[in-house]
Amino acid sequence: MPTISPYEAPALIDMHGSMTRLALYERLSADAPEDISPGLSAAIQAPVLEMAARQNNWQKPVRGDSKFDIDGCDNLQGYAPGWKTSDDKGDFSLMFVHVAAYVFSSSWRRAGMPPEDYIIQAQWTMMGNKTDRLAIVALSDKTVEIFWVDADGEIQSRLANGAADLEKRLAAGDPPPVDAIPEAPAEDDSKENSEAEVDLDKAVAQWRETKIERATIRNKTQFADERHERAEKALVNALKPGASHEYDGYRVTRNAKTDKLTEEKIDGQYF
Repeated sequence: MPTISPYEAPALIDMHGSMTRLALYERLSADAPEDISPGLSAAIQAPVLEMAARQNNWQKPVRGDSKFDIDGCDNLQGYAPGWKTSDDKGDFSLMFVHVAAYVFSSSWRRAGMPPEDYIIQAQWTMMGNKTDRLAIVALSDKTVEIFWVDADGEIQSRLANGAADLEKRLAAGDPPPVDAIPEAPAEDDSKENSEAEVDLDKAVAQWRETKIERATIRNKTQFADERHERAEKALVNALKPGASHEYDGYRVTRNAKTDKLTEEKIDGQYF
């Protein structure tokens, strides 16, 4: 069964810094990716979390990753790394952030709080771990910074609704348009229309406007697909089988067996 990770979850409600809902749809509709190299972040997160626990008198962190059901979804699951610990207030989840993500995020340092996509990842992780608190542990030079996030029912509900919408699109073969915004439930105005005279000029204008809007979006999607295909062919021709290239915080690799391109964050935060 396809799964959605904390890293991917923000795309469900268009809060992701680099992944659109369309990109997530394409990932879920394709073959499952091969194992991704864990990178440095995965190798150092356990000792860093244990150090944070010692400094703050928490219990020793225990890991137990989980796959969890999402409200409204029968064929999609969520995935969450299960780092947990406890203090005098009870159990809570942990999320590790590598120094690269923390130090080089100007918005993070300027605001003194995690960027929005990290908060969304935290909500997804709490959904999977069934906790109502999460500590984001950011490694900064020789020490750690702790940022607390509380469970937010409204955000978690939006995440579940976004997953349910994506599941329906996967079943129907109807990908979200580029830069899609999750659709709000349509208002039932049938009663209003039945009791009042319909303004035909307004109805025709609205019909034409939505028709043009739909055609414009479809054309943009088609052109974007064509540009992406050309860019993909050019990159495949430039990269040798098995070779990688790092750019803007990501590592793109040409798989030697499948000849497909994959990408990962250099700090390994692809859950």
